[in-house]
Amino acid sequence: MIPELDKIAIGARAKQWMEITFGSVAEACRQLELKEQSVRTNLITGDNLPGSPFLARAILKGLDIYWLFYGKKNEGISADPSFIKEMGKLRKENNELKLRLKQIKQFVK
Repeated sequence: MIPELDKIAIGARAKQWMEITFGSVAEACRQLELKEQSVRTNLITGDNLPGSPFLARAILKGLDIYWLFYGKKNEGISADPSFIKEMGKLRKENNELKLRLKQIKQFVK
């Protein structure tokens, strides 16, 4: 038997994942190429389940969809929350370094 999905809990976990991984919902939407208003009003509020564009893009960024839907770690597929948090920090640091490199390149020209 498949457990019933709690859309409000899924929305809360989606928001949590976006904030940990990207630093904010706005940045997550920018990097996932999603409309922030739609994510906020449909997914995060729990009005709707996440759609395929969100899921496909988020999985590529490390989201464990089993955790998203059920709030539990799927041992065979997911990374633990500390790993996800660390990956979020590394992505943020990588983005900052890219920005610095771009600034240096402009300065050298």
